[in-house]
Amino acid sequence: MRAQLYLDNRIRKTLKEPYETFAKTYVERVIPIFSSLEEESQVIADEKYEDLGRYFNPESDDPADYAEMAWEAGLEHYESMSLMQYNMRLMWISTLYQFWEQQVRKFVFEEVTRTHKFIDKKGNDVDFAGFCTRGIDDIKEEFNEFGQDLEKLISWSKIEELRLLANVIKHGEGWSATKLKELRPDYFDAGVISTDLLDLYKTTLGERVLNIDDSEYEIYCDAIIQFWDELPEVMYSK
Repeated sequence: MRAQLYLDNRIRKTLKEPYETFAKTYVERVIPIFSSLEEESQVIADEKYEDLGRYFNPESDDPADYAEMAWEAGLEHYESMSLMQYNMRLMWISTLYQFWEQQVRKFVFEEVTRTHKFIDKKGNDVDFAGFCTRGIDDIKEEFNEFGQDLEKLISWSKIEELRLLANVIKHGEGWSATKLKELRPDYFDAGVISTDLLDLYKTTLGERVLNIDDSEYEIYCDAIIQFWDELPEVMYSK
């Protein structure tokens, strides 16, 4: 009897639901956390100026110096919180890919092992810990065994983009960064600065080097939902 991957409406719905929740939560709860950074920074600057004013000596102090110190306090808060906002965005994106890869891996393993066992080249049983250990390459091979070329799915280009982005977030410069620059040069666009910020800072988290908008998170969630919708209900092994 051939092994099969069974994806009925109930299973499909269960696999898609997390991404609907992720997108909704990100838009309604995460983005608003940082929606008033400019106002917060101005409040901090005003409070700093007021605090400094208590020690102001009109005979020896320059009001412009106090104003500058207050402005710097507000700017420091803005830059610190902006970096936190940027890092949180990248963490959500990176986790999204990892969640999907683990979800797919678990789906294939559980479906096949309902009726079959995975056997390695030495004839030993393969448990879940030893299954698809090479990540996406092994996952694509498994689906090929069931007649599904994942790279031909409409959703695949965005999922591959997400995979590369997750790797760049984790590792910085490297092969994934080179490929992602080809697919999404806008992610590396520093605006008026011509320098490649990733090359300059050698990090994706310590500085704001990736130009990624919040809307991209929803787009990636939609792509994964589309992935599960594109797969047929029953996939038989070759």
